[in-house]
Amino acid sequence: MKNYYELLEVNPKASKEIIEKAYKVLIKQCHPDAYIGEEKRFAEEKTVELNEAYHILTNDFLRSQYDLELQRESYNQQSMNQNRTNNRNYFNDNIDKIKEDLSINKDTKIIGKTTIVAATINLIVNLLCIKFIGLWAAAVSTLVAMIINYNLRTKRIRKYIKLVCEYKIILSLLFLVIDLLAFYCNKTAINIINFIIILIYCIYLNQNTIQEIFKEIQKKV
Repeated sequence: MKNYYELLEVNPKASKEIIEKAYKVLIKQCHPDAYIGEEKRFAEEKTVELNEAYHILTNDFLRSQYDLELQRESYNQQSMNQNRTNNRNYFNDNIDKIKEDLSINKDTKIIGKTTIVAATINLIVNLLCIKFIGLWAAAVSTLVAMIINYNLRTKRIRKYIKLVCEYKIILSLLFLVIDLLAFYCNKTAINIINFIIILIYCIYLNQNTIQEIFKEIQKKV
């Protein structure tokens, strides 16, 4: 929500006269005819915002409604900040305990056990797969071992904090496996289909970044 008071550079309790004076000064500074190119477009947008702010804040009814919405938004923002602070404090209160559980000095068992388990699984999967997929067995066995190692080590942390595994991570791992299998098949049609699927998925994952890039390109055109 736009803060029209900040836009007009006035106090929320400012009178109509003060708002009008501030509006006249700013609207004169942002007159589009005084600029060219990109600066002119910015001035036009600024002029629209100033006119909108002036219209709202000089109308008693509209201003009262706007002030209520502004107060409500401010309250919601304060509540969100308070929740973040509480969560941060909770995490800080428990981080020492988590460090103790996972530190080498206090508890080496979980680190040692998970390392041994991961190494054993890595070796077994590698030996089982090497006859079928050759050198690819090393990559597959390492991937499997790392996933298992991750789950074993985060099991202890879940006692204190909630860890969320985003679906994007799971999908990425799934696509990685599919990509390895497709490459191993070494068939042109399968590789083309696989490439298209991976490309679409990458675009989906980075859609926000791509949109920002296009916006910047459009601004320069």
